[in-house]
Amino acid sequence: MGDPAQRCGIRGHRALDGDGSGVILANTRHPKRRVWSLAMPNTLLALIIAAVAVLPGFVTAELTQRQRAVQPSGDGQSVVLRALFYALVIHLLWSWWTLQLAQHLAGAAWRNSLIELPGWAIVVSIISPIALGLPLNHLLRAAENKGSLSWWHYALGGRDARDAWDLVFQRVAESGAWVLVHLKDDHPGSPRIVMGRYGRHSSVGQSPASHDLFLQEMWALDDARRPVAPLDPPRGMWVAKEGIAELYVFDIDPAR
Repeated sequence: MGDPAQRCGIRGHRALDGDGSGVILANTRHPKRRVWSLAMPNTLLALIIAAVAVLPGFVTAELTQRQRAVQPSGDGQSVVLRALFYALVIHLLWSWWTLQLAQHLAGAAWRNSLIELPGWAIVVSIISPIALGLPLNHLLRAAENKGSLSWWHYALGGRDARDAWDLVFQRVAESGAWVLVHLKDDHPGSPRIVMGRYGRHSSVGQSPASHDLFLQEMWALDDARRPVAPLDPPRGMWVAKEGIAELYVFDIDPAR
């Protein structure tokens, strides 16, 4: 006939009394529920690791391109490769912590390490990209503005100016300049001429954006087209790419 407990589908073991009879101590927990409760943290951990593996690289790549002329990419392949490179650098820097945390989470006391997991994610995916991306952006922009790129600048994502417009305004980004603009109008033979100061509060569109221009301070000109005094009241001026016939850039006179 077999064991009645087995016939009823009860899993457990028998505790024997002194006369050889026994009582069934049943295990009433469903085995599938026990497996699911142990596998759930592993699934969640895999999703977190997959996100954190690539997120730092894309954040870093975005920060390094701030206020720099970039090359348009149709399929985004270069952006993805650069982001993966930055992600690899960040994960190599924190590999010792990642391995240590992975060992703790794989052990029996994985619940005790869950408190450490958010801290690791914040450091790797937020703090590290900022600490790497902003200084790298400053370094690459300075080298690009001077036109003194070395092989290691290119390895880190540095690039030459995309066109003459980018080159000119990269060179005067720190020092500033006078900008003389011949504007297109209904009489191409005698276009309007304006002049202003390009400085830290000015803005210029760089590749692949439209090459528009904002001059922070406009000046009146004399008959020789030299700046005399700022307009009163003070004002800036935005010029669209389509409205520029000719453009001249001059060094700012230190005496002014």
